[in-house]
Amino acid sequence: MPDEVDEEFGGEGPVIEVDTDTLATVEGLLRIIDGIKWYQNVGVPLDEATKETTEAYLAAMGFSDLHVVPVLEADEITQVLEERDWGGAWADGEEQSRSALADEALHQLDAEVIQAAAHHLGSHAHGAALTAANSIAALQLPTLISADPDGEGPADQAAEDARDAACQALLIALTGSGPEHPLALKFQIFETGRWPLGVIGGSFYVF
Repeated sequence: MPDEVDEEFGGEGPVIEVDTDTLATVEGLLRIIDGIKWYQNVGVPLDEATKETTEAYLAAMGFSDLHVVPVLEADEITQVLEERDWGGAWADGEEQSRSALADEALHQLDAEVIQAAAHHLGSHAHGAALTAANSIAALQLPTLISADPDGEGPADQAAEDARDAACQALLIALTGSGPEHPLALKFQIFETGRWPLGVIGGSFYVF
C-alpha cells in the first residue's frame, strides 16, 4: 500500500498518496539540498573540477563549442542576467531536456504525485538558496528593473534558479536518468557553491 504524504508535503491541498520509493527519493534529495553551501564560491576563480563539470554539462547539451567564462565581479551579474539568452539554441535545449524528463516521469508516476513532490522540494530549495543569497554581498545589487519587470534582484533570481535545478534533479532521480544527464551535471555546478548563469553569444557564464 502506498504511504500518505504528511501535511507539509501535501501543502494546503488534498493529501496525496505517494509510494515509499518516491518518498525516499524526495527525502534523499532534501538531504542533498540541505547539504549544499549555496553560492559560497561565487566571485572567486573557477577551480579545475568545477570548470570540467561545466564543460561536461555543455558537451552533454551539445554545446561543447561554448567557452566557460567565470563572473568574478559583482557588477558583471547585472549585464549577464539582462543579456543571457532565453530564446536561443541553449535555452531550447534545456527546455527539451526538461520536457523529455517530465514525459518519462509521467510514464512512471501520477502527475499529481510529481507536482506535489516538485512543489515540496522546489520550495525547500528556494528557501535555502534565498537565505544563503541574502547573506552574500555580491548578490545584493540594485533591483534589475530592465531585466525583470517584477523588479527581482540577483538574490531572488538565484533562488528561482535553485528551485528549478532542484525540480530537475527530482525528475532525474524519478526517471533514473543518472549523473551523466546534462541537467544532472548542471545541478552539480550548484553543488559546488556556484551559480550557472547562462549563455551570451559564444560563452557560458558561471558566477
